[in-house]
Amino acid sequence: MALLSQWNDELETHSKPGSVSVCIHYGGVRSNDPKVIAEPDIVLATYGVLTAAYKTDGECSIFHEVDWYMVVLDETHTIKSSRTQCAQAAFKLSSHCRWCLTGTPLQNNLEDLYGLLCFLHVDPWCNWAWKAAE
Repeated sequence: MALLSQWNDELETHSKPGSVSVCIHYGGVRSNDPKVIAEPDIVLATYGVLTAAYKTDGECSIFHEVDWYMVVLDETHTIKSSRTQCAQAAFKLSSHCRWCLTGTPLQNNLEDLYGLLCFLHVDPWCNWAWKAAE
């Protein structure tokens, strides 16, 4: 929650008052209506909230029912392992633009970049078959 508050504070500091609407999608009282979550200019959520909402049975979560203009992941090294439910939830978000923010894109080896490349949809490097063929 601290990171969400920090982002919210930065948005308030660096934008004109009333020019940007922000929704912090966190905590016990939050909407499950995709129309409500798509309404603000910016939606802030944690990886935990995204992962908890993600459904592996093919049914869409609230985040996956919205076609976002841009998705920005902070601390993107969180999805370095492409096999985690958190990474899968991030990969399947629909958006026109994607950004990754991290101070540590490589923590162990070059394979740490694979999750970031998958999220960014960077072909051919987001395809595991390409990696296996090298």
